Amino acid sequence: MSTLDNQSATELFQSYQSDFQLVYTDLTQKIQELPSLSSVQNIPSSSRGQYNSQLREYRSNIDKAKRDLKRIVEASNRSDLFGVRDNGSDDIALDQRQQLLNGTASLERSSQRLRDSQRIANETEHIGANILTDLRGQREQIMNSRNTLMEADGYVDKSIRTLRGMARR
Repeated sequence: MSTLDNQSATELFQSYQSDFQLVYTDLTQKIQELPSLSSVQNIPSSSRGQYNSQLREYRSNIDKAKRDLKRIVEASNRSDLFGVRDNGSDDIALDQRQQLLNGTASLERSSQRLRDSQRIANETEHIGANILTDLRGQREQIMNSRNTLMEADGYVDKSIRTLRGMARR
């Protein structure tokens, strides 16, 4: 690579680095301004589905960007480490390495999906526990109302008997 190509690549890298710093600073500032967005439980249920789908799409886009960035970094590191190879036997080894790296990346993505699923299951379990607690309270209210009604019914029966007795006299 010539000195001019190196200088051009260095300038391009510095440009990317400054762009990244600006975007990262802006993103960090915006995240700090927002309330916790780990879930959309405080959003009315009528619009919660829309926001959940948007969050899933955003997470998917972020994951795709991470995979692309990781692939580019790996390719760059690989070319820096091994250089450009021209003979066929090295291509087979490189293909095998690439398959291994792809398998590892796939395994990491699957592990991340499992972690996300576990997190969602925990959130669901927490919500279910809250619902059961609410239902228990409502059951107690219904039982108390039923007991009060039965007591009032007993008083009504007693009053009817008293009035009948008074009518006979």
